[in-house]
Amino acid sequence: EALAEAMLDIQTVEELLLRLGVNAPGFLTKLQPRMAAMLSFLQQADSGLLPANGGGDSSNGTAQAAIVPDGQLMVHFSSDFRLRFWDLSAEKILHDIDGHDSEVVACAITPDGRRAVSRCKNLKLKVWDLHAGREVACFNLGGGNRHFGEDLAVTPDGRHAITTHRYTCTLAIHELASGEWTRTLKGHTQPVEACAVTLEGDKVVSASVDQTLRIWKFDTGECLDVIPGVAKFRCIAATAENIVAGDDMGNLWMLASETGPAAPAQQ
Repeated sequence: EALAEAMLDIQTVEELLLRLGVNAPGFLTKLQPRMAAMLSFLQQADSGLLPANGGGDSSNGTAQAAIVPDGQLMVHFSSDFRLRFWDLSAEKILHDIDGHDSEVVACAITPDGRRAVSRCKNLKLKVWDLHAGREVACFNLGGGNRHFGEDLAVTPDGRHAITTHRYTCTLAIHELASGEWTRTLKGHTQPVEACAVTLEGDKVVSASVDQTLRIWKFDTGECLDVIPGVAKFRCIAATAENIVAGDDMGNLWMLASETGPAAPAQQ
């Protein structure tokens, strides 16, 4: 839906990108064809109508996707336990993998476009070689602790993953080389819905149904700032300088990562 709205109102997207300091015309020229292709694939997958050369059936759950920074490859996943790696230029699936033994709930791609990281409801975290379509690592998140949410972010250097905990109201940082749980970020008082990492990799940002956004120092886990909202926060994204978040009232919050509270930018 967000992609469809963006495609129908490119001017709004352009204004948003300019506020984020992005070269909007050049960015949109490269991105718009990818947006159209990805939207088409997701609509087909969500209806169980994947192209014949793709195979598989994702009609038993909502399809989601992650896309590499250059817009060439996409990872599509849904509740059928599978991961599908798409070549967006050729409009075909490169790899269709029976990747997990439970529903895949989140996926992130490393900034270099070489690795994908996925997580499922049985607390498995897997690392994939995107081009070869093979699993390179598998870790068990938290043993018998099933209090994980359904979001995942990867640091810019591709060395760590951040996962959310729904009922313990925390986030965890994991080392991808070993699967080691290196630190826990505590402070939210209700479930954490989403997380992201700034492009410089020095901060983690989180969105919670406790109606706050939090900015954390990656190295120490210290909470640097708490931004109060007016409704439950559901999603968040970050750049080196800006944080953008959405809440249940339809507000789009925009603020600089170095500053304090900000009013909603758009409703």
